[in-house]
Parts: sequence; C-alpha cells; structure tokens
Amino acid sequence: MAEAAPRWATYADLEAVPDHLVAEIVDGVLETHPRPRPLHSIASARLSGELDRPFSRGAVAPAAGSS
Repeated sequence: MAEAAPRWATYADLEAVPDHLVAEIVDGVLETHPRPRPLHSIASARLSGELDRPFSRGAVAPAAGSS
C-alpha cells in the first residue's frame, strides 16, 4: 500500500501556533520550540553587543592557528 504524500506546512499553520512557542517552516515541515526565557534573551543581547562593537569599528578577527 502506498504512503500518503506528506502535507506541506502553510502560513496558516504558523498562525495557529500558540504564543508560548516559536515556529518556523523548514523544508516544508512546521518546526516549533519553546520561546527563550527573558534571562536568556538578555544574555544573548549583551553578548551580541560585546561581539559587535569591536568588529563594527573595523577590527579584524585573529587568524585561526596564528601564534
């Protein structure tokens, strides 16, 4: 017996996901995961700022394996 063709996720599927989840469509499949906690978001924003500042001023990253 043949298997049914997989159903591709749609924008309507994204809209139906509860607010406490983050959702995206990857290769036609709806993927969901829990929304990050507030402290995680704060840490992520601070880390991003620390990494962005030197490189946005024209600094270059050190070469891998250089001594």
